[in-house]
Amino acid sequence: TISEQLSPPQIVQILNTYLGVMNEIVDQHQGTTIEFMGDSIFAVFGAPNYAADHPVAAVRCAMAMQQALHSLNQTWQLDGFSRLWQRAGVVALSARVGIHVGPVVVGNLGSQRRMKYSVIGDTVNVAARLEVLNKDLATDILVSQDVFLQLPEEITAKCQDQGSHCVKGRHEPIRVYALSWQAGQTHQNQITATPV
Repeated sequence: TISEQLSPPQIVQILNTYLGVMNEIVDQHQGTTIEFMGDSIFAVFGAPNYAADHPVAAVRCAMAMQQALHSLNQTWQLDGFSRLWQRAGVVALSARVGIHVGPVVVGNLGSQRRMKYSVIGDTVNVAARLEVLNKDLATDILVSQDVFLQLPEEITAKCQDQGSHCVKGRHEPIRVYALSWQAGQTHQNQITATPV
């Protein structure tokens, strides 16, 4: 939305600042950044080194990322940089996060001439679909029920059941939970329900 209002060097400046801060947070939570895809970040937890609490680490990372973006927006507001996107009608930059847990294949993938370390599987696809679903639900962080059931009570207390939703590439609906990442935050379209 804001790219047409900015010059290429301005876009690069914003992206490099944002991606640098977010990558550091992923590292702090023992995640692995697989790649940057434009302004998106593909990160995994529990690989290449397995950790039993990787779903919790991923969720804590997502909360820290949202808080860091909030701080970045405050900094950009103070130094006047935010006027570049505010004139396009965007009050502040935002990010959406989708988190799912499940089996994947991890390793070097590609051709004989070009390979990269990556993660493949339905789990990755579901996480990507949850990221997109945030837009429809007016949420920032969505976790699948598979993730929700592995979280400690201190985090589940910050989750609101958003019901079950069909996502592209899946026949069965997926139950999702919106995660509040700051005190007093509420989400639109809240649904109160007991997890099953």
